[in-house]
Amino acid sequence: MKEMRKENKLKRVVRKMKIQVEKLVRAFSQKKKELTERSLRWAEGKRGQVVEKLSCSQGISTIEIILILVVLIALIIIFRDRLMALINSIFETITSESGSV
Repeated sequence: MKEMRKENKLKRVVRKMKIQVEKLVRAFSQKKKELTERSLRWAEGKRGQVVEKLSCSQGISTIEIILILVVLIALIIIFRDRLMALINSIFETITSESGSV
């Protein structure tokens, strides 16, 4: 008799535990689904922001500024001697004419 009670008690405990595990699994599945949906919405929002920034044509972009600087630096390097001669002649003219002031 005692063994039957213990066995019945164990069966009830096992049933309760199964119910709790099932509840936890359902809750976990629901939470996972919510997080997945939230992550997808977040990713879609970020994708939209990136597309918007890439398609925006207002103002000068960073790449355009970098390209302009590269071209200017290349021109300075190519015509360095001529630029130095021009700058020296300008300063010589300023120096010679500043004595008359």
